[in-house]
Amino acid sequence: MKQAVVLGIESTAHTFGAGIAASENNRRKILANQSAKFPTIAGKGYLPRELAEHHAEKYSSVVQAALQEAG
Repeated sequence: MKQAVVLGIESTAHTFGAGIAASENNRRKILANQSAKFPTIAGKGYLPRELAEHHAEKYSSVVQAALQEAG
């Protein structure tokens, strides 16, 4: 049976994440789980523009770290 490998991307209000999972012969394994969280300032909340800038700045390093972790 062929192995399936999946890259998942998460983008919530304050977190950008990348995970990699594999499945072979009904066995599943998480190979990587990396994320970068937007730092909040007390009383300020989340500003959409700042969140978008954070995710745009972090996506490449998070995905690269997940790929490296997964091998």
